[in-house]
Amino acid sequence: MFDGISKCRTSRSARSWSGVEAAYQHRHRALPGALLEHYELGSKLINWHPDWSARRRLLAGAYLTMEYSIESAALFNPSVCLHPDQTGVPQGAVRFIMSLRATGEGHVSSIVFRTGIITPDDAVTLEALPTRLHRSQMAPRPSILEAHVRTQAHGDGDRQLVHPARHGGAG
Repeated sequence: MFDGISKCRTSRSARSWSGVEAAYQHRHRALPGALLEHYELGSKLINWHPDWSARRRLLAGAYLTMEYSIESAALFNPSVCLHPDQTGVPQGAVRFIMSLRATGEGHVSSIVFRTGIITPDDAVTLEALPTRLHRSQMAPRPSILEAHVRTQAHGDGDRQLVHPARHGGAG
């Protein structure tokens, strides 16, 4: 794949990247960052270090990326805890974070998160989903898994959940 992209004319790789960007940018937050990360991982695995433009690296990263439809996933194993940000919650109500195991296309498992509000009369409301998807990132910590989830707010109201992990690896 890398060899094929390397041999591709600049105009063709530009058109290919433009097609990928048009098809996926509106659905994913920070798409270029994810694609560049996948390019870096793939190129390191095979010790491939060409002097490519950013656009060509993004295209290679797209070839190494699979979009996963979380909307079609089976959801199970829910777990709920208090959200660390209770700003704007009505008196007597609480905001929560719910994690779920999602198994979908190809039986691939992921962990998905939803936030919601529980009112004093036990009514449960899930907050609206963001308009664009983004991946969670494991945040390395010097100690074993800490018992909290850090929320990183974005300017447009979307939230990205970042879960802590053991230092240097997945938790």
